[in-house]
Amino acid sequence: MFTEEYKSTIAAGLAAYTESLIDYPWIGLKIKLQSAQRVNFTPRELFRGLVAFQASLIPSILVQEKFDHAYRTSRYYNRSSILDCIAYCIAGIPAALIATPVERIILEQQKSKKLLFISIKAVVNNHGVLNIWRGFLPTVGREAGFAIPIWWGGAFLSSELKRQHIPFSGIIGPIVAGFFGAVISHPFDVIGTRMQYELNTSMPTITKSIWRENGIGGFFPGFLFRTISIAGATYWIPFFTEKYSSSLDPWSTSAKAPTKNATPFQATISSPPPPLLENETPLKRP
Repeated sequence: MFTEEYKSTIAAGLAAYTESLIDYPWIGLKIKLQSAQRVNFTPRELFRGLVAFQASLIPSILVQEKFDHAYRTSRYYNRSSILDCIAYCIAGIPAALIATPVERIILEQQKSKKLLFISIKAVVNNHGVLNIWRGFLPTVGREAGFAIPIWWGGAFLSSELKRQHIPFSGIIGPIVAGFFGAVISHPFDVIGTRMQYELNTSMPTITKSIWRENGIGGFFPGFLFRTISIAGATYWIPFFTEKYSSSLDPWSTSAKAPTKNATPFQATISSPPPPLLENETPLKRP
């Protein structure tokens, strides 16, 4: 048995794991295009680095889920859209601390074709422990663009579209939010990947080099694959979290009614029965 808080955390972790199995091939293709590697569409190559990615995604989602819960219950939530966006940008910082070394290991795995622990040992032995956090600053920008659509943008757009009676608003909202999140954050993602691939070049030098060689288009290789991934995550993570949360209800110690700031990651609790009509008596259990 566990509390509602632990239930939402477990559900979010399981949802992140499930979503990674669906979306990781797009992430792998994106990294290959950004680092100018040869693209191989065999299942083994498409899922190379999956374990490392899950080791990054699941803790990141759990940290952001805790941040989301704390922010939504604070007095600052829903005061303005700008403030909400800034708050979820901040949520990208702890996620980047986790994601940066994992991206570095995934890139090493793709280059060397070696197993996870061999790749980690190679990076540490050849470049030092701190090298696994190379590209941290652009990764913060990337993770902010990931956090905003998942924790705020997708639900916000869905509610706005539903208000306008747009069909399939629950699907269109996350997809559109994921697209804009990818547009904003993809240049940071490209710079971070290039920093991890070109180990002797600084961030300003890489940025200037990308602009000089390819112009604005140089900041968007792999954009389609990453857009599919973010749009998928924006839809699938809330979807699977609700499903897992509902399935965990029998093991929960309580079933609290949702608050006005309830997130899509909180379990859907059935509403209370309607008030009795005049001269109507309540039904008794047998």
